[in-house]
Amino acid sequence: MTETIKGPLRAPAQMLQEQSYDGHKSLHDDSEAERLGIKAGPIEGPTHFSQFVPYLAEIWGDAWFERGCFSSHFLNMVFEGEKVRVEVDRPAPGATRTKCRAFKEDGTPVLEASASIGPDHGETLLEARMAKLRPAGDLVILA
Repeated sequence: MTETIKGPLRAPAQMLQEQSYDGHKSLHDDSEAERLGIKAGPIEGPTHFSQFVPYLAEIWGDAWFERGCFSSHFLNMVFEGEKVRVEVDRPAPGATRTKCRAFKEDGTPVLEASASIGPDHGETLLEARMAKLRPAGDLVILA
């Protein structure tokens, strides 16, 4: 049975409120997010990724910082004030990959991920998802 490392609930800060691209605000800006129909600017990906670092460093030590790969798929947005807990499956000794997840306090999934150390890290979560894609076929626009 796989041991799962569970971090504490944390309330990540939204740090990209003032970010802009080519003169326009990003999705992480509250007013831009609201203009797009989202209640506020969501917490950015790297902030979520940072919550996994202590556990991946515990598993792989300096190798995580030297050769680590984190491949994620976001499932739901997190907004400032919401709490998130990360989980990392502890791999068998000598293994170079594992699975990770993050959940909101109410259990809503935030992301799923693969973490690995290379150079031979195997198939990442993104590569596995891309391999399952099929051609769209005939596309139709409904007006």
